[in-house]
Amino acid sequence: MDFSKLSKSQMDIADMVVEAATANGVDPNLLLAQAFQESGFSHIPNKKTDAFGVMQIRPGTAKDNNLGDTTDLKTNIYGGAKLMKQYLDKYKSPEAALLAYHQGPGVADTYTKNNGDLSSVGPNGLDYVIKIGENGGFGQPIESQGKEDQGPSPFGEISPLPSGIDDKAPEKRPNLSSMPDWYQKGSRLVRNREGDISGNTLGTAGAIAGVGASLFGNKGLAEMEKGVKNAQTAYEAAKAAAQGAVGASADTAQKLAAEAQRLEQEYRATLSASQALERELADAMTESKRFLPPDVDSRAKVANAAGSENYGRKMPGQVPPEAMLAEIEDQTRGKNPRGKGAWDIADRNAANIETQKRLGMGEYKMTGTGSEQLVLSPEETARRQAQMSAAGKDVKRLTPLVEAAQGEVGTALDARKSAEILRQREVAAAQKAAREAQTAEQVAKTGAKAATQAAPSGVGKIGALWQKIPFANTLGGLGMGMSAAEALNRYEKGDTTGAVISTVQTLLDGMSMLPPGTPLTAALKGIGVTGGLALTAADLYRTHMMEKENPPKKARGGLALLQ
Repeated sequence: MDFSKLSKSQMDIADMVVEAATANGVDPNLLLAQAFQESGFSHIPNKKTDAFGVMQIRPGTAKDNNLGDTTDLKTNIYGGAKLMKQYLDKYKSPEAALLAYHQGPGVADTYTKNNGDLSSVGPNGLDYVIKIGENGGFGQPIESQGKEDQGPSPFGEISPLPSGIDDKAPEKRPNLSSMPDWYQKGSRLVRNREGDISGNTLGTAGAIAGVGASLFGNKGLAEMEKGVKNAQTAYEAAKAAAQGAVGASADTAQKLAAEAQRLEQEYRATLSASQALERELADAMTESKRFLPPDVDSRAKVANAAGSENYGRKMPGQVPPEAMLAEIEDQTRGKNPRGKGAWDIADRNAANIETQKRLGMGEYKMTGTGSEQLVLSPEETARRQAQMSAAGKDVKRLTPLVEAAQGEVGTALDARKSAEILRQREVAAAQKAAREAQTAEQVAKTGAKAATQAAPSGVGKIGALWQKIPFANTLGGLGMGMSAAEALNRYEKGDTTGAVISTVQTLLDGMSMLPPGTPLTAALKGIGVTGGLALTAADLYRTHMMEKENPPKKARGGLALLQ
């Protein structure tokens, strides 16, 4: 072992290792190589194993073997030498003694049963023994001597520690004494054999809390997701209903419009047929009245008085047809309308034709065909009567048809009006239903939006996903308890930075157990998960860098160089 590469404090510790080895009858080369392998001659606690001191003795091991307070440097070194002496005496083999010291008597027993085959103890024990051998650890043991008869050391005179060197180990928990009494007393309930706050105990308590958080959080998350799903389903249903109502309204309007158009066409056809019949009836009535004289107004009646006087003079003894005055032609004007008056004159005056001739009225021929003709012939009278009779029959035939047609027109018109009223009512009802369905759709859409906004988003989705992972909250609770224990232990040991990191880790682990039933708790849960993972990585990196800054020094050479 090349002691020239050791620091002054390491050289002082090496001197104490040689003293302890000599006092306990252990080969100094072996104990020096073992002490260097265990701690690099550094009297600080091992954070990974809770072992302490140059010889890396755990509190439980010290207690079981009555080694004393191993936080004291000298006690630690002499305790390690004493323990090695016990194993050397038991196994009679330095290799077996090293295995018993490093991994326990069970491993040493296995090594012995396999006739010293190091491959039987696994790579850890094999590497441990080999490295100690490489540091020159295997030599001849020196028998123990009493202090009163100790001779000079075969390795040269070993000088005492310099006066400035404190052989007391640094206090393991410098901050514990300043903490409140209730804490010091209460923390004893959760400390392990090494005196640390038990991470297992607090971790178990946190895991139990995590189980409860899982049950409660799963229920809340399920209710929240169910609410979102129901709101979305209701919105989709309302949307479909609104679309259906709008479509139905359009279909109703289209169908009723088609029906109204059909009735309109039917009404127009009925009206057209009725109007045709009315025209035909009008023509028949005109034809039936074609042979009747036109109405004569009061002035014509006055003018006819002269005709009546002339008639009386020329027809003595004949009474003028007063009832026909309005229809008799004013003979002074020479007009002779055809019609009923001419028929009456012919009927009444047929016997007076000869008298008219004697009176010099030869110009008036009773044919009824000229402007001066007053009397119709029997043939012409019969012909005209036949024409009027035929026209009268057409009038009688067409009159009920026209009346029926006019009734159909009224019925069609009423049907058209009723259809229009029904159309307007049905369209209004369909439009109202469509508006109500659209309103319901907007309400459902608002509800779905509100439910979606109430669901986790962003980092909250990570929290919701973490909640669904089996045993995730249990692991979070376990981590919270262990981080809390680590924070307390670090603070007690003076690692303030590490204590702060572990405290924040505890808070983040606790946040990772929150129920993600609201956007806020889901976001906090997501922050707890992501932040906890990031902080764990940062803490591991910090620990790695701390170990890298103070690596154990590996020396080569022999004990003789210690002189």
